[in-house]
Amino acid sequence: MQDQQSAIELLLDRYEDPSYRGVLPSPPALTATETNPRCGDVVTVFVQLRGNVVHHAAFQGSGCTLSQAAADIAMELAEGRPVAEAAQLDAQTVLDRVGTRAITTRHDCVALATRALRRALAGAGLG
Repeated sequence: MQDQQSAIELLLDRYEDPSYRGVLPSPPALTATETNPRCGDVVTVFVQLRGNVVHHAAFQGSGCTLSQAAADIAMELAEGRPVAEAAQLDAQTVLDRVGTRAITTRHDCVALATRALRRALAGAGLG
């Protein structure tokens, strides 16, 4: 866990210069989109599998700093994991990575990418 200032800097960095923003060809990538009806944030997740492992993960979206930075972090956490393990990622996993003191509200924004990830992986029939 990080101190609050470090966590805020991490979120801003992941929003301004995301490592996992992009589109993977579908098919073969599995894809799913989630929207936050309260604010309109949108995250689309793309996942390519190699066997039973998330080989590549990417996202596209629009919305607040929190939803987009959380999507980047979620893709980082998913890549390289077995499908069953990646399908268990949730908002709390992302919060644990960033630090819960930095994100005290708007957990629905954090959850967009992990919800989309679970839906995409459900399409694999492996998780």
